[in-house]
Amino acid sequence: MDAQRPVGKNTLSLVHHELIASLINTGGCPNRSELSTQLNMSVDEIERALASLAEQRGVVLHPHVCEPWVVHPFSTTPTSHWVEGPRVSWWAPCIWCAFGITTLVGGETKIHTRIGGEAEPLVIQVLNGQPAGLEKVLVHFAIPPARAWDNVHQHCSMVLPFHSHADILSWCERHKLPRGEPVPLHQVARLAQAWYGTHGDVSLAQVDLRGGEGNLSPFGACVSVLAPWGGSVLIHAITPPSTTIDLATRVVQAAWDSLQRVAG
Repeated sequence: MDAQRPVGKNTLSLVHHELIASLINTGGCPNRSELSTQLNMSVDEIERALASLAEQRGVVLHPHVCEPWVVHPFSTTPTSHWVEGPRVSWWAPCIWCAFGITTLVGGETKIHTRIGGEAEPLVIQVLNGQPAGLEKVLVHFAIPPARAWDNVHQHCSMVLPFHSHADILSWCERHKLPRGEPVPLHQVARLAQAWYGTHGDVSLAQVDLRGGEGNLSPFGACVSVLAPWGGSVLIHAITPPSTTIDLATRVVQAAWDSLQRVAG
């Protein structure tokens, strides 16, 4: 694989879209050979595209082979978050990603998870990305999401639902794990809906949410909750790239406004 040759944005968009579409439609992720056949590209081109997407945090590859492991909001291997659809079902890396999947597939779905990742099961009835009931359930972000990519698997494994603030504190003390930020379940669902709502669209643009660049600089403060992958992220939209930046700005502003209302 020649990692030095640049990969065009159109190629990245096509590969990423094929991954997302295949996962939505079949529940499984195509491998390099299947992507090569489906997109009429060489395996070398597919490998370079996957490597480039991984560098941009659009996918997570297996450490030993150039194959997708995580294609947010989907996990290709088992996790403690199972999204049940009427025909196809999926694993999600965390509860936030589980809501991202329910947003992408739409309709009636169920999220099967466990309180604090322990023994108590929690089944969340979802309609078009929004949960029914469970207004008191909290989601605990143990690690600040802007630091998620220090160890993305550890971060995702600890984005978990809880019944109360007291339960979160007890869980952190019991397992000697960091205490982070609790966010209401319904708020997490709305953020997932805003963030992942266009991941199934075809075109892709890269934007930077760290603040200090372009139209997004006023909103860098909310990256810790909105963007678990930190700096450069991938936004999908059927609109032109210039409009995509405006879309990202509106998404960030809406999320920040919502979080301010919750904090208040």
